[in-house]
Amino acid sequence: MAISPALYDLNSLALLRQASAPLVLIVVNNNGGQIFSMLPTPQDERRQFYLMPQDVDFSHAAAMFGLAYHRPDDWPSLDEALAGAWRRAGATVIELAVNETDGAQTLQQLLAQVSRL
Repeated sequence: MAISPALYDLNSLALLRQASAPLVLIVVNNNGGQIFSMLPTPQDERRQFYLMPQDVDFSHAAAMFGLAYHRPDDWPSLDEALAGAWRRAGATVIELAVNETDGAQTLQQLLAQVSRL
């Protein structure tokens, strides 16, 4: 499983087409830039200099590369999408659309869950 902030390296999705075993890419989409909330950036300047709203969803990117795609809207739906992804060969992109201020927290929650696997 890979966990990635949105739009970091879109072209790498082409590599996922080669996966023969189950592979899950979780995209935490907070509409851009909140990863800097996890770094020691000045809070007052963060909105002006670090946030980069993009207003995109990844269904089109997944389709462009022929990848399975899910966009669950709650944690139970995420569990269901993950279970299905692990049962199929190849890569699955799971996009979590979160509020702009919830991206860092969601990423930390996902990392905590993955560390228990």
